[in-house]
Amino acid sequence: MNPLTDEVKEGFAKALHFFDDWVRHGNSEPSIQLKPGGTFFTIGEVARLVTSFENEPLLDPTLELLQHLLNSPQRPWLIEKLGQDKTYHAGAFCFSVMIEERNSRQRK
Repeated sequence: MNPLTDEVKEGFAKALHFFDDWVRHGNSEPSIQLKPGGTFFTIGEVARLVTSFENEPLLDPTLELLQHLLNSPQRPWLIEKLGQDKTYHAGAFCFSVMIEERNSRQRK
């Protein structure tokens, strides 16, 4: 498989920032563009796309942001998973779980 493009890496980081805002203020799952003028994807779709890349190490700023978002007593297993596997694949998996948790709370 081809390595992640810079656009997808930047889009994943942007999705993490949008998640943080969504948790605090939003109602519907945010969407972003991976490239200017391109198609919009929900942050969940971005996470699913990124899980298809296995061995691409997370860039440090993205890893730090994801660790910050995961910093919760309810998520020790996700923090442990990311600590063992600092790849985009593992990060996107953890992010997908957080998105699903947020969507579940919103449906209640």
